[in-house]
Amino acid sequence: LAVDGDEAGLRLINWSMARDNLDIQRARNGVEAMKMIRTDRPDLVITEINLDGMSGLDLIGKIRKNVATRLIPVLVVTDRNSMKDRIEGVRAGANNYITKPFHPAELSAIVKTEIEKSRALQEMLIYDTLTGAYTRRYIFERLREETRRSQRNVEPLCLAIIDLDHFKNLN
Repeated sequence: LAVDGDEAGLRLINWSMARDNLDIQRARNGVEAMKMIRTDRPDLVITEINLDGMSGLDLIGKIRKNVATRLIPVLVVTDRNSMKDRIEGVRAGANNYITKPFHPAELSAIVKTEIEKSRALQEMLIYDTLTGAYTRRYIFERLREETRRSQRNVEPLCLAIIDLDHFKNLN
């Protein structure tokens, strides 16, 4: 998801991503972006700092405060290039800070790397690295989701728990 109030900036980001067959959604401001993030959960967000209504830094703050979105990588792409601005961006929670003008290949490489790192982290949170089974945290998260879905749809829910005796012998 690219967020920029400037149409030319959005076009340049879109062109940079299209060169490497990366699909990009576009939002013109932070409020519109948050709606899209809540419904579509993008793999990554690229935001300008200077946005109407909600600054890019405020957008990053909202993304980081929400449990469902806090792990989405966020890149700042802006013409604000002072050290103070860079530090503010990183402190707000940006994974990377790129100043305009940028090279399309650089942006694309950073986007791909951040998405790969995010997917690896998600996988580590879902699967136990030793057994390959779902982690306890993931199981309980899914159980909460399925319980809510069951209650909302007034449908039964079944849960089976299997315990392996002497599991350490298998390790």
